[in-house]
Amino acid sequence: MNLSAIGICNAALSALGHDIIRDFSENNKKARMCEILYNINRVYLLSVFDWPFARGFVKLQKISTDEDLPALHALYALPTDCIYPRDLHPIEMHYPWEQVGKSLLIEERDEVFLYYTKDIVNPASFSIGFSAVLSALLAWKLSQPITQNQKLTREMKEAYFVTYAEVLQLEANIGSEYRQADEKPENDTFVYPHAHANT
Repeated sequence: MNLSAIGICNAALSALGHDIIRDFSENNKKARMCEILYNINRVYLLSVFDWPFARGFVKLQKISTDEDLPALHALYALPTDCIYPRDLHPIEMHYPWEQVGKSLLIEERDEVFLYYTKDIVNPASFSIGFSAVLSALLAWKLSQPITQNQKLTREMKEAYFVTYAEVLQLEANIGSEYRQADEKPENDTFVYPHAHANT
């Protein structure tokens, strides 16, 4: 399936019972709102779950061992396409780390490897599940400004969380081992921010 940003937005508009758009540059409210909301919600959705299609693995580059840092620690640069740092490798070692701006503060060592979520921009690279969740999220966020219908907005919100839960069950099982979500992200296994469920 050849997905596109316009196609994902049109799926959201269709869920609201509205006609589709052909381009973000159209001179109407639907196109303007889709352009405003699409990218910020794409980035948000990438950040709240460890999507298999967006996983990256990289050796980090040390950028500083400044004397103002904690003893035996160094700063390592995050990759430029990093949306969300997930785990250090090997995951079973439970190395403590924290994000400081565009870098990670880690106990200094010869090699540091990071699992992270990439900033995937091209919709053709999205999983079908991610596209479905993004469309449902956009239907919720577009509903109020486009329809001014609070009942429909509540329905779209509920539909989003149902779609999100269903898709996460499928996505979490991609691979040879089923992985439950961590209650504590620092466990360095499968990172899923539970706070998102209460949004």
